[in-house]
Amino acid sequence: MSVYSPLPYLGNGVGIRTAYATLLPPGGRVVAYVGKSGVPVNAYGDLAHSGLLVQTLNQGLAMCTGNDGDTVVILPGHTESISTADQMSSLVAGTKIIAAGDNLFTFDTATTATFLVDVDNVVLDGLKFDFTGIDNLAAPITVTGANCRIVNCEAVVASATEGCVRGITVSTGASGFKFMYNTFHSIGEDDAQTNAIVSIDAAVNNVLIEGNYISAATPGDSVGLIDITAAATNVVIKDNSLLQLESLNAVAAIQVADVAATGMIFNNRIKLAEANTLATSGIAFAGTSATFGLYNNLVLDDVESASGALAPAVGS
Repeated sequence: MSVYSPLPYLGNGVGIRTAYATLLPPGGRVVAYVGKSGVPVNAYGDLAHSGLLVQTLNQGLAMCTGNDGDTVVILPGHTESISTADQMSSLVAGTKIIAAGDNLFTFDTATTATFLVDVDNVVLDGLKFDFTGIDNLAAPITVTGANCRIVNCEAVVASATEGCVRGITVSTGASGFKFMYNTFHSIGEDDAQTNAIVSIDAAVNNVLIEGNYISAATPGDSVGLIDITAAATNVVIKDNSLLQLESLNAVAAIQVADVAATGMIFNNRIKLAEANTLATSGIAFAGTSATFGLYNNLVLDDVESASGALAPAVGS
């Protein structure tokens, strides 16, 4: 989409977002506003009388019609706890969930709590998550719907004492998934992940991971911040900033298993927390089955005040 305007905007698949408003695409409609938990509905003025104001996201999702271009807006200040498996069970295909301001979804009750993106063409835009309310949160967000997008979202994946096992799981059915311009970060390496922050675990097609900042500690000799463990095709990983916080046995931030995966990995910036040989660090392939083009990826180890080096080494 190309739009020429003096106003700042971001085209993100839900319409056009300016500094002042989000314009919905033709046929789109806002079907629900999710208000701040615990605040009386009349605190929102006219919205309280419109019939569109609810106090949980799942209530708002229940008002949507599948594949009808419906949008649910998270109002500023909304907070909510995700405490059960598939808590957003009312999610239907084609729904856009947009946060209009500051918000927070916590996982603080059960390690099995999940936000499942399990229908097609769903967009999460601007949501903020905290995965640190309970230790060893297993798999907070799993994507199995086709052509879904997680954009402009934030998540805390680990604190000094509590962390999730993994962040985003891209599983069977999730072809066309896009993970773009998100910030997923850890507070140090004290409670490291045992799996990836973004894990492609199925033979999906056409997955894009672009423009994200990911800072966490994973076992980088075997598990990266971004992992491909199945024969996924046409995977593009580009323009990400990846900070591998694990300071022991963590040679890489992107790991590809010995699987027949294909795609391109380019223009990524990787910082490691342990000393490594730069030309063989940052991006690791467990075998020769995968076929990827690698261009202009830069990696730096624990050395301070230096520029990143090209990695992997230049082909001959």
